[in-house]
Amino acid sequence: MSNGKGFTPRPLSVDTETYKSNWERTFENTPEKTRARISASLREVKEEIDRLRDIVDTCEYSGLPHTSSYED
Repeated sequence: MSNGKGFTPRPLSVDTETYKSNWERTFENTPEKTRARISASLREVKEEIDRLRDIVDTCEYSGLPHTSSYED
């Protein structure tokens, strides 16, 4: 009895080079590549934090005074 499954592979909807590239990108993550990707992401985050700190440092906040200035 057959339920429609056979030995013939499904036809590829992409060319062989694209298939190989996608396969490598998905399954061949070495620890070195992973570390490099994480390092790049951390570098970007640190740069964004520095940029935001610069923005905050240049802003003047005119909110409530510090609690130490209140007299008890």
